[in-house]
Formats: sequence, structure tokens, C-alpha cells
Amino acid sequence: MEDRKYTKDNLNVLGIFQLRDLARGVGVHLPTTYKKDELIEKILQVVNGEIKPFVPKNKKGRPPKSLMDFKSDVFEPQTQVVKKAKFSWLLGEFIAAESGLNLVDELKVCMPDSVFYSKEENKPQQLLGVVFVEPNGAGALHIGGLSNITNDDIAYVSTEIIKGYGIKTGDEIKCSVYVNTENEKVVSEVFEVNGKNALSTKNRKETKQNGEVVNSCEKIDFGFCDSIIALNKDVPIGKGQRVFVHADRATTCTKFLGLVSLSSPKNNMKTIVISIDKRPEEKFIYSGDIEYLFCNFDMTPFKQMYLVNIGIERAKRLCEMGVDVMLVVDNMLSTLRAYDCFFERDESNAYSMQAQIAVKKIFAIGGNVLNAGSITLFAGVCDGDQEANNFFSRVETFCNSHIYLETNKDGEFLILQKSYTENAKELLK
Repeated sequence: MEDRKYTKDNLNVLGIFQLRDLARGVGVHLPTTYKKDELIEKILQVVNGEIKPFVPKNKKGRPPKSLMDFKSDVFEPQTQVVKKAKFSWLLGEFIAAESGLNLVDELKVCMPDSVFYSKEENKPQQLLGVVFVEPNGAGALHIGGLSNITNDDIAYVSTEIIKGYGIKTGDEIKCSVYVNTENEKVVSEVFEVNGKNALSTKNRKETKQNGEVVNSCEKIDFGFCDSIIALNKDVPIGKGQRVFVHADRATTCTKFLGLVSLSSPKNNMKTIVISIDKRPEEKFIYSGDIEYLFCNFDMTPFKQMYLVNIGIERAKRLCEMGVDVMLVVDNMLSTLRAYDCFFERDESNAYSMQAQIAVKKIFAIGGNVLNAGSITLFAGVCDGDQEANNFFSRVETFCNSHIYLETNKDGEFLILQKSYTENAKELLK
């Protein structure tokens, strides 16, 4: 390869793992101790002869390779097709990452304050966390579980462990984590998957919704709170329904959904709340025994999409275990806009078709699953631009229950009389 191909722009398209391999090859000493920008500068300094390449004195290290050994296609510019493959997991299409694109690498780049290296004593620790599996088969363990995902304390999960234990995105695992020679946290052994012995999950199959309609058989009781007790009579909701919640303001929708989430313990349900594009003070509106994914308004669209995806997959894994899940998404308008940042629009639509399909897939997960549990979806939607309003008015037809909220002069929400549940007698047998 010609040296001219080693430019800052060409190196910047590579993931952090690729840059480390390249750095080791040209002779950068301890490449894992540098951030991405610093590592690029070190590579360029060695290539340009500004510093001498590092050569290990023992025979254990990898000797520097000739610059001619690296394939030129590593530096080919990214096309729109590659960009689509990069985010294909959002649509449930697990396409192999191309040109070295790595979702965990991308996540690390999007989280500059992440804790990926540990200087603590290298002793394996038993930790609990939620796994995200990327298309190439490897994964990232978010230590501490779903509610602590924004702490960005991540461990690497190898492809062998993912396949060996049948781990899927959204699984909560209890495992042994050690710090390797490059100061990276790595999962070495898995003991439990979703509270069960890891050996028993190897041959499990994903539970899918049967083609037959499975009616809700248990009604959700909202009698604990005067503000939403009217739902019991006027808008009866059963486990496994898709509930469309429309409000004139985003804060109105958030207050209502905050009260709804408190009803899950009384109804023996597990609550997962996905709250994106919010102000910091709104984080405390949701409380109780819930798994909470919160994203401030200043977070990148990639981080917002990542939280939505892993929260939905976590709900599916719980449902497979026979758990009744209440999934609260607040709000869907921000979700649509986040997805839209990564797909091309055509002239006839204000929002890309791929982004609209991704949002429809979120609505589609609500329902009862045969031989498993249920997912009751509460999707919060506030007024937006005209194109977004038109889109959600079409998506609303996919839902079983429709709740309309309005803000009164005191700033509190009112449940409008036009709220209703379709075929309530059939749904709530």
C-alpha cells in the first residue's frame, strides 16, 4: 500500500479495534492506551518517520509488519449501502457489517466519556449485566443492568460465548469479567441467563407470536390512582394490548405514562420504560420497580436508537420467560426523528420510509404470545409537524386502545371522553 493512503480522513473511518490492529502492525507502542484521535496521530507519526516503530524485545509480541501488508480496501470510502448495513439491526435485518464497521466500536466513539479500561487489580469478578449482540456475532455487556446502561461501563463478549450459551440481545446474564492485558473488560464465563442456569439456555428457541389472535384474558387495574382510575371503566386495557397515547404536549404524555408505570406491580407485571429526548429533570417522573432507559435531549441519535432497540429486545426476552411486560415508550415522535437521521428521504415523504417501518415494528411487538408471556405497549405520541401527525394517525389504527390527553389550565392532564378500547368485550374475556 502506498503511504499516501494513510491520511487522517482515511483512518478516521475505521473502528477503534481496527485502528489498534493497524497501530500494532506499524509499531505503535501500547495502542489501547490512546483514544481514537490520539491513536490516529500516533499511526501517522510512525508512518511518516517522525517516531521510530516499537519492536518488542521478547518473542511474545507481534513484530511490526510492512506497510505493504495491509489491504487497500480498508480505506475505501463508505457508501450509502454500507451506512444502511451499519444500522440494519434497527429494522431487524441482521446484515453482516461491511468495511469493518462494528456497532460496539461505533457505540464507543459515540460515548467519549465511557469507561472501557480499568486499572484495578486483574481479578475476575462476578457481575450482572444486559447484553447487546451485534450482527457480526460479538457483543457488549452493559454492567449493572438496563437501568445503568447510561453509565457506559461495558465489557466485551466474544462470539464463542454468545454462540456457546445461546445469548441474545436483551438477555440479562450473570458472568465472570476480567481485565485483559490491554486493560479491556472481557467476559470469560457465564453462570446464569435471565435468572436460569446458563447451560439450560443453549438450545432455546425464540418465541414468536402465533398467527392466530390471542385475546387478552386479564384486565389491568388502574384503581390505585384517582387521576387514571377512569381507565378501568371508560378505556379498559388488558395484558397484551397496544395502547396509543396521544397528548397535545410531550410533558402531558410523560406525566400520564409515569402514573401508568406505577400500576404494574399491582398487576404482577414487569415494567420497562424507554424515555428519550427528555429534559434532565424529567428523569424522576418515572419511579418504582422498573427497568428505566433514560436519554437526555443532548444525546446523539445513535445513542437514542440504541436505547430503544435494546429496551425492546429486553422486553422480548422477558416475554419468552413467561413474564407479563408493560413496555412504555416515551415518546414515539422523538424515536421517529432519531431513526430518520440515518436514512435517505425521497421527495414524496418528509420522513424516510425506513424510519417509518422501524417505528411500525415497535408498535407491532405488543401482544400475547402463545406458551409465553405478554407485552403491553404504551406508546406516547405528542403533536409534531404535519407529516408526523399524518403518519401517527395511520399507525394508530394498529392499536387496540386509544387514549387522548389534554392539558387543563392548572397544567394537569385530562383524559378526553373520545378515548376508547376497540372490541373491549372480545379483548377482555
